[in-house]
Amino acid sequence: MAFGVVLTKKWSDGQSPIVTTSWQLIAGGILLAAITILFEPLPAHAPSIGNLAGYAYLTFFGTALA
Repeated sequence: MAFGVVLTKKWSDGQSPIVTTSWQLIAGGILLAAITILFEPLPAHAPSIGNLAGYAYLTFFGTALA
């Protein structure tokens, strides 16, 4: 949290809030992706149709339309 606050102050210098938020989300996503690659194994099975349908529902109705 403290690191995010410091970066927000640094990155928001003259930028719009949407640009600052975008950079925060990109930095957080890269950090989480790197940690996931290091500590989580790849799935043993391919996703089922139900898994893909659930992911599509969360993507479109929970994120895109919101």
